[in-house]
Amino acid sequence: MEYQQYQKARDKVWELLLKHGCRELPIQVSQICKKEKITLLSYGRAAPVIAALGLEAHCENDGFTAVVETRPLIFYNERCTVQRQRFTVAHELGHLFLGHVSRGAFTIQNREPEPDDQPAEQEANVFAARLLAPACVLWGMHARSPEDIARLCDISRQSAAFRARRMELLYRREQVFLQRFHSSCFLRSSLERQVYEQFLDFIRAGAL
Repeated sequence: MEYQQYQKARDKVWELLLKHGCRELPIQVSQICKKEKITLLSYGRAAPVIAALGLEAHCENDGFTAVVETRPLIFYNERCTVQRQRFTVAHELGHLFLGHVSRGAFTIQNREPEPDDQPAEQEANVFAARLLAPACVLWGMHARSPEDIARLCDISRQSAAFRARRMELLYRREQVFLQRFHSSCFLRSSLERQVYEQFLDFIRAGAL
């Protein structure tokens, strides 16, 4: 993924967290959907709707999004773990907020990330990971291990392991910044600083 795509997904997450006043983990993706007027439906509950749209084949995925007229609908497989459902919904929110889904269209892929995923899928995964586990909040709480990240963010052990590896890279980068510039690589963006400040009470109460 090109850095501009990564940056776009990351910044959209920060904007969304600020817009909805998110102040603690785990992030309530269902509440974000509700406030954004995005309908959230399980496969079982939405079976008649899915059939009417002719989208039954897409239920082989963990989730997908359809935009009917101007109404966005996120469908998810309720047989997945709660943690996987949360990542699925966050991933689909990424598609919507990154402009991947237009009127009358739908997403067709939602599964565990693969190295050869299409750019739009990689962007949606970046969005989901950073929405559910914001780096500046994990940094503020000194969360490093997959176990701590999974517990704090209510995400799967696999997703937490991916996030933990990314955090280790950021922690190493921070040491370089501290040596060269005498300041951290975190909170350099005004958006990131605002997110951090919004979570500050939660961070202070639960730092590890």
